Amino acid sequence: MLNAGCSEQVAPPTPDLSPPLATLAGGGERGRGTWPSLNLMRIIEDDLSDARVLDLLRIHLAGSRANTAPGSAHALDVAGLQSPGIGFWTIWQDDALLGCGALKQLSSDHGEIKSMHTEQAARRNGVGSAMLRHIVATSAHY
Repeated sequence: MLNAGCSEQVAPPTPDLSPPLATLAGGGERGRGTWPSLNLMRIIEDDLSDARVLDLLRIHLAGSRANTAPGSAHALDVAGLQSPGIGFWTIWQDDALLGCGALKQLSSDHGEIKSMHTEQAARRNGVGSAMLRHIVATSAHY
């Protein structure tokens, strides 16, 4: 069963991240993106009803399909993300949508990260790292 009602506030990672997490996040220097002052981000479990979330998913799906060999894109559409065994979260700063991520439960001890996407303007500011940490931490409760 999915962990319902999950909401977490996270601060962006500091520049002194351990090497494994910095590597997962793309490495390099932090704070080089164009998004203003990512002081506090909020991650919530999402029901996919917000038009901004649906727009971000359309961008994600189009990019996934455009950059993957035909028949090899495994990004889930909205119906797939609403299926049982899928947890879906969005990350926000105030009313601005920064990104999303999902976890598909494959078995009682195995899952797959799905649909991770960061809004273009918010990239290089720790949004993806924060979402990845949230998904990994949440996976222990499935």
